[in-house]
Parts: sequence; C-alpha cells; structure tokens
Amino acid sequence: MWIPTAESNVGCRVDEVLGGVNVTAVGRSNDIEGSLTIDGTTATIDASVQVETIRSDDTRRDNAVRTQISDTENFPIATVATTEPIDFGAHPRTGRTGHHDRRRATDAEGCHPEG
Repeated sequence: MWIPTAESNVGCRVDEVLGGVNVTAVGRSNDIEGSLTIDGTTATIDASVQVETIRSDDTRRDNAVRTQISDTENFPIATVATTEPIDFGAHPRTGRTGHHDRRRATDAEGCHPEG
C-alpha cells in the first residue's frame, strides 16, 4: 500500500483558450490524503485533495479556478476513487504489461489523476 507523503503530488490538466491560443494549464498540490493499493495485478485508489491548494504557474488562473470554476467554498475537496480494481494483466515485476493509461474522471470536470 502506498500512502502519500509531503513529497507526493497530484496534478490536474485543463485545456483552455487564452487570447485565441489553445493551451493546457497544469496545476499541482501535495495536500493529498488516501492510499493506492496494489494486489497482484490489480490496483485501487481512494484519495482526496484540498482543491484550494492546487497551484499553477499563474496566480490569476489559480484564483479563477478557486472562485469561478471549482467553487472551493462549497466544494473544497476533490476525490479520486476507483469503482473497481484496475487490472494490469500481468505482474509488474515478472510480466510484460506494456503501457496502460488508466485515467479515471473525477468530480471536477477536466481534472484527471496524473497517469
């Protein structure tokens, strides 16, 4: 079982248009609670983050996310949880698994666990 530490972080990517230019904004936070459990060839996650602690490279964007997009006053926590175990198909140390992109949508539209 993996438990987040102060060095752990969660990320959020949001596509936006600024001045007619498509950009992908990236925000990160290390204020994470929860766990990731690997059991043989499957994994489950149950984690949460305080949304107001997610920071990008632009404080104006951060303020807009907190007040206009995420409404952190009423919805301060984003939760990511698997509804069923993710099966990697082979044991990571002994089998050849290839690349698996197993992102799960969260309640925050446009935000996904980093994969």
